[in-house]
Amino acid sequence: MPIQILPENTELQYVQFGEAFIRFDNPEKLRSIKAQYILTTGKYFESFKYFDHYRTVIKNLLTCSQTIQAKIVESAKNLFRGDGSHKFCVHIRRGDFVNHPIFLPSEERFTISSTDYVLKKLKKNHSNLSVVAIGDGPRWVENLFANKSLYKNLASTKVYIHEMNEDPAVDICFGMMVCDSILLTSSTSTNGWWIAYVITPKPVFYRRKNSPLHMGRYQPRKSGALDYYLKRWIPLDENIVF
Repeated sequence: MPIQILPENTELQYVQFGEAFIRFDNPEKLRSIKAQYILTTGKYFESFKYFDHYRTVIKNLLTCSQTIQAKIVESAKNLFRGDGSHKFCVHIRRGDFVNHPIFLPSEERFTISSTDYVLKKLKKNHSNLSVVAIGDGPRWVENLFANKSLYKNLASTKVYIHEMNEDPAVDICFGMMVCDSILLTSSTSTNGWWIAYVITPKPVFYRRKNSPLHMGRYQPRKSGALDYYLKRWIPLDENIVF
């Protein structure tokens, strides 16, 4: 579609829309506006409700290229060496989320405790499981799981650490192709969210607390969680996993 410069006398109406973080703003309300052109004020469209009705199309669009798939097959072959276990992925997000005023990074206590908790749940249906740590902070992960023997379910479970690739697309595709289930330990991570979305309906767990500002009793409608996390995904609270 060609770019057009609108004449000075063009009827243009500014509309407050999409201004709230991780909340859905229904586009249907724009239909009642009679202006020839509208300009929305928001920039946050971080809800699956904007596009979930096109999920099949989106999954097809996100199919990894043959080149990337070949890299992942080789990487998985070297990492797992024939291990055919159920791959329970634990997605880690540290980086610039550490000390961020809004986004909560993966934290030590929650990450290892929730991993042990979810393993217990998964073992009810899977006798052969392994943990695959994906995302960033591989050294942080190594130090974290060095004490896995202190946790009942983790103690007897093999832990693999996937080295982060320079190309984010490779890391995302690795998760899409390898994960049989996933835990989002930093639940506002973009990469983690998209991996979880694509592998659904496979089991997805996520940390309900997603911000340092997230205090007091959880209010799903007020926080926007019902717009950001799919209903079938399983939220985890600190009082459950600790």
